[in-house]
Amino acid sequence: MRDQIVSRRPAGVRYFQSEEGRVILGLERANHAGHAPSWYGLTHTRAPAASPGSFHAIALMYTLSVGPRDTFVVRERGGFAWSIWHPPDKSVLIAAASAPHWAVATAASLLPLAWLAVRLRARRHRRRRSPGRCPTCGYDCRATPTRCPECGTASKPAEAAQPATTTTTTTAPPPR
Repeated sequence: MRDQIVSRRPAGVRYFQSEEGRVILGLERANHAGHAPSWYGLTHTRAPAASPGSFHAIALMYTLSVGPRDTFVVRERGGFAWSIWHPPDKSVLIAAASAPHWAVATAASLLPLAWLAVRLRARRHRRRRSPGRCPTCGYDCRATPTRCPECGTASKPAEAAQPATTTTTTTAPPPR
């Protein structure tokens, strides 16, 4: 199946298309001001998948009647593709980019993975800095307050870490 979402405006058309195994983003910049008002807007269509083959370069060539001075470029490599066409006066631009689904999924997963890595690192840092833990490895040192049994780091004496303060409270004798 092929799903396509199209946004039509007087300045041009933008589309997002999902075929079997790839995603295609397209842009058509041209003057579309003469169409009926119902032509503009956002539409969704679902159709059978197109026949397998080149990234629709042949269809673009025949549809657009590429002239000898037109710019028409198609690049395909490893499932990725790019095509662009425009005449010498650059009044029209048609461009499309294609990427495999796995590449889109990988790119979309990078931000959540980075957030997870930052959260795990912050959690590990907080745990190591909590009281009763070794500042080097985070091992629980409540049973051996002088030295970490895991990595051997000597811990600071408790009185050096927090200076002792004494408070004197005087109480008045009860009234008679």
